[in-house]
Amino acid sequence: MTLNELQKWMLNNDVSDSWWVAIDGEVLDNLMALPDVGKIKDQHPVALVAVLHESKADEEEPEWIPFQKNEGARFKVVSSRFDNLQVRVPAGAEKTAQDLPAKEEAREEEERNQEEDKEKAAKKDESKAEEKGKKDEKDKAGEEPEVEATPAAVQSQLNAMHKELEALKSEVKGLQQLANELKKPILEAHKILEERERFLEMSETSLFDKAQKQEVLQTELEQLSEELHDREASLKEREAALQN
Repeated sequence: MTLNELQKWMLNNDVSDSWWVAIDGEVLDNLMALPDVGKIKDQHPVALVAVLHESKADEEEPEWIPFQKNEGARFKVVSSRFDNLQVRVPAGAEKTAQDLPAKEEAREEEERNQEEDKEKAAKKDESKAEEKGKKDEKDKAGEEPEVEATPAAVQSQLNAMHKELEALKSEVKGLQQLANELKKPILEAHKILEERERFLEMSETSLFDKAQKQEVLQTELEQLSEELHDREASLKEREAALQN
């Protein structure tokens, strides 16, 4: 892991900048901060520098992390360095640090083997593609040339197309007849609805006329009633005058 990645790990886990350092499996005596580990990496550029956080040192099989420094980057010191801190790393952690170079070599060997396997697989795919291309070329070379169409063959194709066209026309005609048959009940229902609408309109018109006539008759009756009332009143006045 790089210095930046280790600093992010410290921030995410809220731990101090305090690390055990191993150079080619040899554990140093003092705890160090990451910037000091970067200086040690500068002093030993070829050596395998690994770090182990002090909180992980008491584990049964602590995992040492190979240290890589970012080239050309400026790093911020997370905490002060631990000078003259005489603390010995546990024996289990020291043992895993000594085993780290061998593990690193095994990992590099595995990566090299994987790369070789990938190269072999790529070459195998290329050879298969070449064989397939050669086979396709042979197949194309062995194909018979296309025979030019004769007038008789063209005429037979035209006749077949005409037959298919006639069959399609007959199918379309049958569909049109079926559509017309389906339209008949719809048209009949539409006519019935139109007749009912006309009947309703006529009924409404006749009712409206009757209502108007009734209103006129009512008005005439009221007028006649008033006239009769007036005549009765005048007759009573005349009778009273004659008696006097």
